[in-house]
Amino acid sequence: MKKKSRLYFWTIVLVVMLVGCNTVSKSSKDKSAQANQNETIENVLKKVSDRQSNQKSFSTALDTKVEITSTNQKNKGASSDNQVKATIDKEADRIYFKQTSEKKENQSDKGTTFEGEVYFVDDEIYSRLLSEQNWQKMNGQEAILAKSKITFLLYMGEYVKQLENPKNSFEMEYKDNQYVLTLKKPSDDFIRFLGDYVNNQLEVGELYTFESSSMRFKNDLKFFVTVDSSTFDIKNITLKTTVNGKVDNITEETIEISSRASYSDFDKTEAIEVPQEAKSK
Repeated sequence: MKKKSRLYFWTIVLVVMLVGCNTVSKSSKDKSAQANQNETIENVLKKVSDRQSNQKSFSTALDTKVEITSTNQKNKGASSDNQVKATIDKEADRIYFKQTSEKKENQSDKGTTFEGEVYFVDDEIYSRLLSEQNWQKMNGQEAILAKSKITFLLYMGEYVKQLENPKNSFEMEYKDNQYVLTLKKPSDDFIRFLGDYVNNQLEVGELYTFESSSMRFKNDLKFFVTVDSSTFDIKNITLKTTVNGKVDNITEETIEISSRASYSDFDKTEAIEVPQEAKSK
């Protein structure tokens, strides 16, 4: 009888402890959620900036689609679809990425596809098409310029700098442990930044580039940033818009561009090392 009483007693104690733990956990979660919902846009962007400046490495997947929709028959229907998966080691200043690209010259073109991989190490670049074994090496000023362009596309630092500009107008929503920032009214500086970004994307896709001073963004600009509410890491950045501008200061062109960059593996990536077979070429 005593054994049954003790068993009953400890069962009651265990149930009370579990209920108490669950209550504290739920209360803690409620307080945390409430605190997250009370964050201001300015505070979130400040914490994003602080976090980004302390990141040592990360992975990113960038998917960009460009389609020429102008009436110019020569280029009408031309498009590019670029998918990049990259590892960035900010501390060692190294980048590795694989790229799959599909390009069409015009609406009747069936398109060509290529896949390649690239290592950016110091001021040297090692690259090859996956269909080939031959590695190409680039160094000097040409390599520095190429690295600056890909850094501009893959790093989120310039984005963060632009987001903090108080002249930009954002709306923010908290859901699913994330902050979603929607650009409502961009500043002139942000439009210039997007112009450079779009031109870099066009260049990577091996299409033409616009004369920067002639670029005009239509009112259909959509720009979203998703931020982890616990770590303040940027999870993804989405851009969709239509752009008009002149090519070679003569031809007027119109493109539609959609781009989504996803970020992960913060401070968890492996060291980037160039394969020996690439160095030996």
